[in-house]
Amino acid sequence: MQKFPLNILAAAVIAASISACGGGGGSSAGSAGAGPAIPPSGGGDSVASSSGTIDGFGSIFVNGVRWNTDNVDITIDGVFASESDLGLGMVVDIRGTLNEDLVSGTASTVTVNDEVEGPISAIEIDGDNDAKLMTILGILVIVERTGTVFEGVEFDTLSANDVIEVSGFRENGTRLRATRIEKKSVFVPGQSEVQVTGTISELNQDTFKLGELLVNFSEATLQGLPGGALSNGQAVEVDGIADETLVRAVNIKGEQTISNTLEIGDNVSVEGVISNLEGTRCQVDGIPVDFSEASITPLGFTLKNGVVVDAAGTWNGSVVVAESVVGTRGRIEIEATVESVTANTIQLRLFNGSVTILVDNNTRLDDDTGVIDRLSISDLRAGDFLEVEALQDGSELIATRIDRDDLDDDVIQAAVTAFESGASVTVLGITYRTDGAEFEDQANRDLSATDFYNQLQVGDLIKLKDDLIPDGVADEVEFESQDSQDGGGPFEDDSDDSDDSDDSDDSDDSDDSDDSDDSDDSDDSDDSDDSDDSDD
Repeated sequence: MQKFPLNILAAAVIAASISACGGGGGSSAGSAGAGPAIPPSGGGDSVASSSGTIDGFGSIFVNGVRWNTDNVDITIDGVFASESDLGLGMVVDIRGTLNEDLVSGTASTVTVNDEVEGPISAIEIDGDNDAKLMTILGILVIVERTGTVFEGVEFDTLSANDVIEVSGFRENGTRLRATRIEKKSVFVPGQSEVQVTGTISELNQDTFKLGELLVNFSEATLQGLPGGALSNGQAVEVDGIADETLVRAVNIKGEQTISNTLEIGDNVSVEGVISNLEGTRCQVDGIPVDFSEASITPLGFTLKNGVVVDAAGTWNGSVVVAESVVGTRGRIEIEATVESVTANTIQLRLFNGSVTILVDNNTRLDDDTGVIDRLSISDLRAGDFLEVEALQDGSELIATRIDRDDLDDDVIQAAVTAFESGASVTVLGITYRTDGAEFEDQANRDLSATDFYNQLQVGDLIKLKDDLIPDGVADEVEFESQDSQDGGGPFEDDSDDSDDSDDSDDSDDSDDSDDSDDSDDSDDSDDSDDSDDSDD
């Protein structure tokens, strides 16, 4: 039986290395890093289902596989569409045939169902200004400056009353990590169309609740519901019109997931947030997974609630028996200018050295300069300014996300490998002096240089900023959480709706109160990920 790949590195990819001025180093491809899943026990193509973000085009790349979409049925929120309607960062469910090479397949259906579309009622921002927590129809949406794809709006221009459409992964019942945000309009009470999914509670003659959101269904059409009726505990998708206090449903249908299409023996690859972790079982984006026999990468990666992963294996009728689970979001971040580009590596130049990153089928590339709609590695040139998120696997840096943007400060976020107390720190093989730098702890509180170095240990994750005209001397240095992705920490109000009722109880959620054991991983060593076909 053909096995599903996970976080595949292209066969011809060379190893990434980390190099500093005056020297360099690296390792051969195929070291402890992520790679093909367990080799198939038999040849031939096989039926497969895949759920994850679109990470690139040239057909579409999802979970490291290039899916041919020449003759495919594509639907977006139940409406037939074409490949040109698909966007980077959309979460899709694919049904198709996986080829024997494990890195390509032919899709028969591609389904997109957005998690929520509605007006922003409140916005909070984290201390680093790298993530926002928005309230949309009672759902808390984490938006990342680098980790989220934006269409029709930018991270810095998101505003209360923007009506936005969100693709992403649920972290718990009412909390969503956005992979794509698209602005649709500005909210007009009684006119704006909205869409929201959730579980029915407090059902009565004309209304029910989805979380704290009140829905009036007196004039709604019901579809795909057992017995044609609503019931408490039922997962539904609601389309309707929003006013100031409730949603007037026009259409309500039973919520569909990839598990509705699975058959025993299917190869399955699912990307999403881990939840309900108990022993060697969990759910990934709501799909039950048994990882008792799975290989787990990258080296040292720990499975926890709130972490984003790709899980690949075989459906046995009730659970995906995983052969491999891969963390897909990285805590290494680099913002710097491109020095050189090959078919699958990018070398970034900083003042005191350079860093080389590996690009694979899971690297998501996005052009925030607006020059190219669908960016590939072949479009990058020396002198481009990139914001990179990466996973470190041994001596290799594997890019999960790459955003091309306007020139800005040089930034490195990585583990400390050496330091001279009071004088300098070394990360990714590059040493920065810290004379005159401003220091902060993880909670963004000011530290003196003495306090910073008294706390600092080799292995600590720190972020260094070297201002717009870099000189190799860090202007800002701060401690960062090893376990928490951007948006995993506390938020502060950033809107005029600071007293919004939807937001009044959200501050407690900003640190994942529902995932009391997940706060360390609200991140994830993470991910997304994932992602792209960088060179397509």
